Amino acid sequence: MDTTRDRRPQPDPDTATKEAEERLRLALDAVGDGAWDWDVRTGAIYYSDGWYSSLGYARGETVPLADEWGAFVHPEDADVLGSAVDAYVAGRTAELDCEFRVRTKSGDYRWMLARGRAIDRDEHGVPTRIVGINIDISLAKSVQSALDQAEGRCRAIVDTAGCIIVVLDAAYRVREWNPAAGRIYGWSADEVRGKDYLEWFLPKRFREPVRAEIDRLIASGGETVDFENPIITRTGDERDVLWNASQLVDSEGRGWAVVAIGQDITERNKALRARDVALHEKEVALDRARARESGEEG
Repeated sequence: MDTTRDRRPQPDPDTATKEAEERLRLALDAVGDGAWDWDVRTGAIYYSDGWYSSLGYARGETVPLADEWGAFVHPEDADVLGSAVDAYVAGRTAELDCEFRVRTKSGDYRWMLARGRAIDRDEHGVPTRIVGINIDISLAKSVQSALDQAEGRCRAIVDTAGCIIVVLDAAYRVREWNPAAGRIYGWSADEVRGKDYLEWFLPKRFREPVRAEIDRLIASGGETVDFENPIITRTGDERDVLWNASQLVDSEGRGWAVVAIGQDITERNKALRARDVALHEKEVALDRARARESGEEG
């Protein structure tokens, strides 16, 4: 009987485990972002070189345990992170995923996106070891904040503007509708959003000219200045509106909609028509007076 295989030295389980741990540590250190390895049972966390450098530390300067993270996480985000961790450990989420601010060595805060998954669980399926990364998203947060502020300012201007502001997409559907439009048309933004503007708000005789102008703007850009047409209100009345419009483009520079700013000129037009009638009547009266004078002289 050949017992050669039985006489071969068997690998030491402790040595194999240590080698596997070392390979994992090397892999974590090779990750550019801040990688970490958390032993849930002891609270010990191994941090990669990228984790230290992302917070301005050198390896060995600070090694917080899980229950010491309160000193690093922004007070306003501590509950957010805690809830995310609890939800993952309890099995309510498939992945640990959370955004929070972390204090750096210099004392300022950086936004981090933490993502992690369990690589070991106990007999009940509860994670006992979680590996993940922290991605610095501070720049993205700053950009988003600036965009939100700009959008807020634009929204305030649109909402408080006394003129009509309407955004129509390439299918002529209402995408934006400010309060002034609601007052003139008699419909709120929630009631008209997604509706076909041409069918709902234009007399049939003006649909094609307006359609052609929208198509031109979306396709070619430029501006429309002093374009006048009547609109239909909720009560069925017609009102005259003077429009200025321009193209809106998407992230790739392609036209996808038009923004139109309109002024209700119904009363102005009525006044102009009344003036024209009065001038005409005055001219007729003068002509008659001249005719009488000429007759008397003759």
